[in-house]
Amino acid sequence: MVILFYLIISSGIINNLEVFFILNFGYFFLAIFFSITNIILKIYRWYYLSELFQKSISWQDASIITLSSFFYANITPGKIGDLFKAYYMRAKYGLNLLNGISMIFFERLFEIIILFFCALLIVSREIDNSTIIILQFTAVLIILLIVFYYKSEWIVNVLSKILVKITDNDRFNISFSLQKISPCHVAIVFLITFLSLICEFVRLWLVVAAFGFIINPWDIAIIFSISIIFGLISQIPLGIGVMEGSLSFLLERLGIPIQYSVPIVLIDRMISMYLVLVVGFIVSHLSWNELRKLKPESP
Repeated sequence: MVILFYLIISSGIINNLEVFFILNFGYFFLAIFFSITNIILKIYRWYYLSELFQKSISWQDASIITLSSFFYANITPGKIGDLFKAYYMRAKYGLNLLNGISMIFFERLFEIIILFFCALLIVSREIDNSTIIILQFTAVLIILLIVFYYKSEWIVNVLSKILVKITDNDRFNISFSLQKISPCHVAIVFLITFLSLICEFVRLWLVVAAFGFIINPWDIAIIFSISIIFGLISQIPLGIGVMEGSLSFLLERLGIPIQYSVPIVLIDRMISMYLVLVVGFIVSHLSWNELRKLKPESP
């Protein structure tokens, strides 16, 4: 939060609020449309994954789960609040908690793979050392996640044996294996995730265009991916400050002055994350109301 405040103050937009009045509302409302489309695709992805794991859910529940997770995931470090999805599925549909975690794993893995390869396109341009380090770290992380996908049972078994030996406590003797899905289903979930991120790239391009700047769409995809990866690695809830700062800096490198780059980032984050966070907070109350209905009433 401190980083975000510093970014706003240093950009000088507090004394230059008229910059927001040049906004082209045609582009702005199109950006909102793609932001909503992105949310719908994420809702459908959870709906589809639920079908794959033999738990048919309603579109209403898929929406409640996904929108609630936007709130819980983004107020916790490392998006650990995303585990709410697995908890909800277990409480209402009896889905094994580990299967729910497997569903979340597919979402996160495909997102970070796509973001990494989009960010990797920056190697054809001028690149600084910090970006190189981030890309290397992300590549290692992806490799570890893929290894964990195929060897999760063995890895968890080894770790649990070590913990049992160290603590002399059998409660650490656990068994875990990520649920596998067929290559065809992997391709479909990957495609849904790819389309979702395309909507994010288009939304940012439209927000930039709304301020009168036309940027190469490939460059938009690259800088957006890099800024999201920076935010994820920071482990700061919502990536707040880190994501905005890195994206504003990268927009400046594309030739957009800071008095415009910061407003662009703030408007984009408002329609893509801040507003969704508020909606997620409201819907999260609905999700708990749904779970309370499952509890038997006291006699």
